[in-house]
Amino acid sequence: MALGFYFTLWWHFLVLIMLIMLVSGLVCFIFQRLPSWVIILVSGLIGYIYSIIVDAVSLAIIIVPICIVFSLIPILFAKFAVLLREKEKQIKENDILEGK
Repeated sequence: MALGFYFTLWWHFLVLIMLIMLVSGLVCFIFQRLPSWVIILVSGLIGYIYSIIVDAVSLAIIIVPICIVFSLIPILFAKFAVLLREKEKQIKENDILEGK
């Protein structure tokens, strides 16, 4: 009973986390020259602003690291996808040069 009440009360936090993951992954994949620390800093700032909006400033010490960790996951996936794409191009170039 109490867990259901908790999720009903803080459903917007789960939406915030999903949006942070979606936006940070897309930004990192589209703007590859943008440093990752900028995205992480903005995600932490969004978490802090969220804690102020919901009047839970004392929980900011928990909310901000959660936002940062959940923004790191898609950033790492996007960086890995870019790395795989570059490796694929290198392998194709080597195969063409060798005549295979």
